[in-house]
Amino acid sequence: MRVYIAGPMTGRKNNSFPSFRAAEKMLRQLGFDVYNPAIEDEPKDETLAWCLARDLPELCRCDAIALLPEWLESRRARAEHEVARALKLPVFEILPWMINGR
Repeated sequence: MRVYIAGPMTGRKNNSFPSFRAAEKMLRQLGFDVYNPAIEDEPKDETLAWCLARDLPELCRCDAIALLPEWLESRRARAEHEVARALKLPVFEILPWMINGR
């Protein structure tokens, strides 16, 4: 199963790259194939439209979406979530303790 990670980046410390990496690591350890859009963003700072144009085709090739904590605060993650819902993909929410070791 291929899982797409979505979550807030803009205005976050280190653009939330550590959270995206931790989620990717956890999902891979569970046996999932993962698309991590944060890897594609490093170190660039592209526009929302540019990122969605690049990442939505990848989301369409995934079997599920995993949402990082506070994903609702991100326009990009909300858009990705809506596309995933339209595609009827399973939606998983990653809880903070799952990636922060708490």
